[in-house]
Amino acid sequence: MKKMEKNELKKPKDFIEFYEELKFSPKQEISDYENHVKKRKELYKHLGLLPQYFKGKKIIEVGPAGGFNSLVIADLQPSEYYLIEPNRQGVKNINDNFNNHRLLKEGKLKIIERKIEDFNSNNKFDIVICEATVHGLKNQTEVLNKLDELLAPGGVLIITCIDEISYFFDIIKKYFAYELSKDIPTLEEKIMILSKAFNSHLLGNKVKRDWIIDNLLSDVIFNSFSIKDCINFYNEKYQIYNTSPKIFTDFRWYKKIPEDRDYNEIVIEQFDKIRHNLFYCYSILDKRTKKENDELIVICKEIKKLVYNSIINKQNNKKEIEINMRKLFTNLSNTNNEILNSLDEIIQLLQIKKLDIEDLNSKYTGFIKSFGRALQYVSLIKR
Repeated sequence: MKKMEKNELKKPKDFIEFYEELKFSPKQEISDYENHVKKRKELYKHLGLLPQYFKGKKIIEVGPAGGFNSLVIADLQPSEYYLIEPNRQGVKNINDNFNNHRLLKEGKLKIIERKIEDFNSNNKFDIVICEATVHGLKNQTEVLNKLDELLAPGGVLIITCIDEISYFFDIIKKYFAYELSKDIPTLEEKIMILSKAFNSHLLGNKVKRDWIIDNLLSDVIFNSFSIKDCINFYNEKYQIYNTSPKIFTDFRWYKKIPEDRDYNEIVIEQFDKIRHNLFYCYSILDKRTKKENDELIVICKEIKKLVYNSIINKQNNKKEIEINMRKLFTNLSNTNNEILNSLDEIIQLLQIKKLDIEDLNSKYTGFIKSFGRALQYVSLIKR
């Protein structure tokens, strides 16, 4: 029998396997629907799409979970709207959310319980949407190709990107959640402990219980899909249109477009020098060298590997994680004190022999508030 290498991962689950096993679909906390609509419309504007652009369009959305974001698009009156969701609980939530919706009554909304790779259609769609999905799939390439297959020439693909830099703080929080709860036998007991330990960490509009399951307790595969990966994958057939956050600039003069340079090339060149801005969501940092950021992604990938090996293979990698945290501190030493303080607190937490709830919930305030710009939205136009 082949001996497993120290850093070789067992086969983790993908999103679908994990959600089906727990009969779970993550929900959002939307107490103010009007504000939710406003945020989503602003996102679409960031991506270069005014709300009226969706009217009369054929749209397909892959992995909409409970359909909380889909409601906003449905109200923008597309001519056809397909929601492809393989998770049974997600489909139930979609049906609950769209109960009596006008688009459903008019037969313009199709809710299909199926994996996208198993979905076939003679339709070509004007807009294809895939949010917070591809990084948690084992068959990432197959799904990316399927999205392309469904999109009409001249259509818009909206997709999310994520990598070990932008998701770093979530990965570290996952590690400490594991360390605190690994000896607790049941899921509900783990949730109870972690809801106390991470009560002060919760950011955004996720339901606390769902955030704990989805972000802290899941052992779902993490297949990095950065903005650069996205452009390289679709480069021949697509041009990047916009991103959220809007981190790229284009100084091409209108008389020199597109002869001057292809926008995809411009974005990749800039990305290599600014991707460290995805590390910490509260800072805007100056450009730095590609070499520094190449080193940054290598360190973050190694920490991710060590964390996932700890969780999935039950390895004791605390010392190795601390060593790499010190390398990370050195790499980011030219950023700012806020970032360095949060990294220093993580190193201090790694030196604690046995964590308790207060260590994570109140003692280390820099770490508590630390999150990266985890998901980045990208819009691309099919040539």
